Amino acid sequence: MEKSPLAVKALVEKYLARDYTNPLAESQIKGIKFDLLKCLDMYHSKELDALTKKVVTHPNQTYMQNIKKP
Repeated sequence: MEKSPLAVKALVEKYLARDYTNPLAESQIKGIKFDLLKCLDMYHSKELDALTKKVVTHPNQTYMQNIKKP
């Protein structure tokens, strides 16, 4: 993330700005928010996948694969 904090911030802001209002839910619960759904959509997005491949050194490896074992 240090390599591209502005790109990450812009992507997060793009997804948080999405309109996820639901008239049926709003009629039952006033002021309901669907921010978790926005985060899930971003997590599964092609944009995040592309950004990850651009800024992460080894995007297909886990932390455990990268640490040196004794």
